[in-house]
Amino acid sequence: MLEVFTTPNGRVSVPVLGQGWALEEQSSTLATRVSARLVVPGQFALFVAEDHYAEVRCDAEGWARARLEEYSGRYEAVTCRSLEPVEVGGVRWLEASLEIIVHSRLAPLNKLERIAAVGGHRLTLSTEASAKDLRKYWLEAQRWLEETRFGAGRKEN
Repeated sequence: MLEVFTTPNGRVSVPVLGQGWALEEQSSTLATRVSARLVVPGQFALFVAEDHYAEVRCDAEGWARARLEEYSGRYEAVTCRSLEPVEVGGVRWLEASLEIIVHSRLAPLNKLERIAAVGGHRLTLSTEASAKDLRKYWLEAQRWLEETRFGAGRKEN
């Protein structure tokens, strides 16, 4: 059986990816974030699962637009390769495939991000890495995307 990490508040459960990966959890009253960062020297991959509660409800499309605007302001260039709806675990997500240029001297990052709104919860699930490292760690990225669970998606929420 594969190992799973669940936050103390039960809002996010992620697969433990094994040696070479560091898990970090941050929680507050409104947000819970778990990240898995590749700690192999000379390589980069970062996977994130976040549940952010907001009193103002937002649909997935609005949340996706806000995220893309945030990235455009933070990075040198952001290209959205695709944006399409997917359904996973009974939740409707918008899945965005992005190419991000952090700095012109660095290789672009590939980011696959899923965004959903469940009640007042804004859910974000993402994987990002250089193209070379994403190919190398594609099985871990698939596990992250397919096995992460959010408490906000349960029927009682």
